[in-house]
Amino acid sequence: MRRQFSESCDPLVLRWEDNIIPQGMYPALVVNLLKEGFKMLKEQIPYRNAIKLQSRDLGVNILLVDTIQWLEIHCAGPVHDACTKLRVLVQGSIQSVSSKFSYSSNTLEGTLCQVCTAGVCCRNKAGTSITCTNGDCLPRKIGPRQSCWFIPVERSYEVQKSDLIRLFKDSAAHYMLIGTALDVKVDDLLPIPGAATTNLILVFQRWIDSNKEVSWRKVLQVCDDFPNELGKVKADVEVFLSSDRAPNRF
Repeated sequence: MRRQFSESCDPLVLRWEDNIIPQGMYPALVVNLLKEGFKMLKEQIPYRNAIKLQSRDLGVNILLVDTIQWLEIHCAGPVHDACTKLRVLVQGSIQSVSSKFSYSSNTLEGTLCQVCTAGVCCRNKAGTSITCTNGDCLPRKIGPRQSCWFIPVERSYEVQKSDLIRLFKDSAAHYMLIGTALDVKVDDLLPIPGAATTNLILVFQRWIDSNKEVSWRKVLQVCDDFPNELGKVKADVEVFLSSDRAPNRF
């Protein structure tokens, strides 16, 4: 069954730092993906740790497997157009589930090694080669079967204030942090109860008016700089940028 879903690309592997999937994460993740529009395929697997889903938006079928140690995502269909978007969607669902259960959403990404079938191939910083966690495998050049998962999300879309507010509204309490990171004036924004959203709107308006590095790349950089406060926002932004809702390019 795994081979059927891995004809065009190696399975994506998501690992947690303690090498075990948090309790309840897998079923909650499946439920969240179904809420996001994924559908269950009629022919299922008689195992409770694997499920076959379909995304009509992406045009692919996926096999989601809980191995206890890590999560495997097998993809079948026009994978080179869909893999990165699928990875972002799954990561967004993991962020959502993690926030509800107070779990860490930090995962290590790689692909299932097709040489030894027992390790995970991790990319180097340059993204040019992969090394298997199984020491018996030699490092090798990354190929299209692995790199399709990690194509950078297109970030050259116009930044709209309405999109920023929608994505950051649940993190409005961090308006001072966000404003400082965007290098706009915040010392005149008073911490009046109930004014956080209003202050956040002012922060984004000042940033857009400044015309200073106003881009989604900058937004993601700010989220990267403060993962504890804005980690979930980053996932939401990446899901948005990979969706049809993203505004037209410049």
